[in-house]
Amino acid sequence: MRHSVSIQYPQDPMGLNKLRFQRHSDFRYADRVPVLFGVFARYFLKEFGIDFDEYFRSAETQFHWQLQFQKWAIENIPDDRCQEPVVTVGPDFENVLNTSAFGGHVEWRAENPPRARPTIRQPNEVSHLRIPEVHEGFWAKYVSWWQTMTDLAKETTVTFNGQPGRVVVLPLGVQWIGPHMVAIDLVGDDFYWWMLECPEASHQLLDTITNGLVHAETRFRQIDQSPRPNFAVAEDSAQIMSAELFRQFCVPYDNRLFDAFGAGMRDGRGMHMCGKSDHLHTALIAEERITSFQLFGHSVKPSVAARNLGGKCYLWGNLDPVLLLDGPKEKIREAAAEFLEALGPCRGIVLGDGANICPGTPLDHLAVVRDTAERYARERPEMFDSGRSLPAILSS
Repeated sequence: MRHSVSIQYPQDPMGLNKLRFQRHSDFRYADRVPVLFGVFARYFLKEFGIDFDEYFRSAETQFHWQLQFQKWAIENIPDDRCQEPVVTVGPDFENVLNTSAFGGHVEWRAENPPRARPTIRQPNEVSHLRIPEVHEGFWAKYVSWWQTMTDLAKETTVTFNGQPGRVVVLPLGVQWIGPHMVAIDLVGDDFYWWMLECPEASHQLLDTITNGLVHAETRFRQIDQSPRPNFAVAEDSAQIMSAELFRQFCVPYDNRLFDAFGAGMRDGRGMHMCGKSDHLHTALIAEERITSFQLFGHSVKPSVAARNLGGKCYLWGNLDPVLLLDGPKEKIREAAAEFLEALGPCRGIVLGDGANICPGTPLDHLAVVRDTAERYARERPEMFDSGRSLPAILSS
């Protein structure tokens, strides 16, 4: 075997974590609200003392580091991520995969995540943009890395508490980044005034991008026919737009993706959006018909999320990452309690960050969040199965 990893994680918590998320999918609870943090590469790189140059050196290098990251996360991060004896890996190009495929320029730096730079300067250049093929450019590299990782997974030994586990490679897919975000990456901030002054060119660009994403996702699913548990897009660039502009320049294009790839899934219309999205909630529910709002921005007050979204879609969020980084613990406890008090009765919620845990965030700060969820369950027993024994909960 070319790689091996040994993980220590108790069996009973693993089963309970799985049950929490199974009940979550039915807008029910097991013993408490599930807790899950968005911990991504930049956090682990700091923890392990490596840089992005090392992380992106090759598919096998990234595979190796992801195994180490996941072992560390399962054994150390105080949340409910470990639900089975499984380690999950996959090609990770941060947020530049789709933009680069469309010809966007990407800056690669050792100390920071890759960043896309605009390459379309004038509205009349939009007509020259073509839909890339998945066998060329950055999408081809992504597929190649996925195949390498798939092969490596077969040559990797994983054990949990000395018992056999397995490595799962994430399915191929366009990886969240929605049409409007790609447009902003390709054009830059000028795209915001393009929508007002050059709407025809703006729609043409979004149409081309969406057609390209549909083409790519279709081909990815032909190459990799493994089941997908959900489908989601991210439109972080949309939260500074008016609801009217959102309806014109995001809803039609997101819906084409949702309709093509999310149909028939329990959570087939997932959305991620950082920032203050209050003014877009009506459109998200009524027109995009989202099924989940994942790692939504901390600037949305829990009471507002409960009023606008509670019980209408799954909700995962939304504690301030800077608060989780800096503390103090009492303020973290207050923020977690506010989230639970407002959204707990809505069910279908996951308590976490909103969004992206900052490098260097102390683990004991994250533990405060989990502990607050446990205290909330003790104080609200009518909502939970907290009075039952662990074997009874696991067997239900």
